[in-house]
Amino acid sequence: MKPATIAGNIAGVVQRFAGQGLTVKDYLRAACRKPALFYQSPDTIAGNLAGVVQRFAGQGLTTKAYLRAACRKPALFYHSPDTIAANVAGVVERFAADGLAATDYLKAALQYPTLFTIKPATVAANITGVVQRFAGQGLTIERYLRTAPKLPQLFCQSPDTIAGNIAGVVARFAAEGLTTGDYLGAALHHPSLFTMSPATINRHIEMILELFDAEVFALPRPRHHSHPNRTGEHPHPHAPIFGFLIKNPRLFSMEDKNILLRRIHQELTGAPSSSRNLLRSRGKTELELMRHLGHDDPARPVPKNANPVLIGLIRDGYIKTTRLAD
Repeated sequence: MKPATIAGNIAGVVQRFAGQGLTVKDYLRAACRKPALFYQSPDTIAGNLAGVVQRFAGQGLTTKAYLRAACRKPALFYHSPDTIAANVAGVVERFAADGLAATDYLKAALQYPTLFTIKPATVAANITGVVQRFAGQGLTIERYLRTAPKLPQLFCQSPDTIAGNIAGVVARFAAEGLTTGDYLGAALHHPSLFTMSPATINRHIEMILELFDAEVFALPRPRHHSHPNRTGEHPHPHAPIFGFLIKNPRLFSMEDKNILLRRIHQELTGAPSSSRNLLRSRGKTELELMRHLGHDDPARPVPKNANPVLIGLIRDGYIKTTRLAD
């Protein structure tokens, strides 16, 4: 095909959708990933996009939103509307009785465009495969489908991978009181736990247990009228920590330096041992630490003659909400 024809194809598509935000740069990037787009006529591309949007306009799909998804997943530019519509509708029909709405699955697919191209049978096998693995812990398709749209990768993640991620954490800490049912419940509230590797989560837990043993943080006092946690009845001294983590599942996925920042904050400020030392947001932890080290305005760059400890924490990536002066 002549260069002039290719240039015309690109310009033709961009002109059709310039009003919806498509730029030459966007489309060229997509075409470089899927070179077949260089040879597709603008009419064909426009028809493919319009066909999908028309099918799901009633569920709120717009051309602009679908274009953004197509730029991230260039195959959407040339997949037929019938194929895309069948993929989406097939999943929704399969799980409608379990509470999956077309609007929810479309929203998930726009966040993770690969879902537009996966066959319904594959998605169904992924969902049911996970549920079957954990049915003994009370997991149902309905419960899992309430979680999956929050992290769309769950629709296409292998059941073996997800089961391995859960089991790898529980096996490491079962002797200290962590159960599959408890960790599964945490993952349903904080879906990234389904996809994070056991090695990463295990390292985070070990770091948090070290903070507890070093009295950087303490557990909140239980209310006298509250019921004891199941993990609280376990004889291991770390068991109550897992009850606390299950109630605050985001702590499992805190990055390493965010966890270490809690020890630095407590040691430098002399803050008393408290659950707040772990639950406090990173931004607030950094702000308190900066003020203690003599810098009370994160919007103002830290001068070169500032506290050397503060400068070191910024350089090493522990404090991120401010920067060093040039």
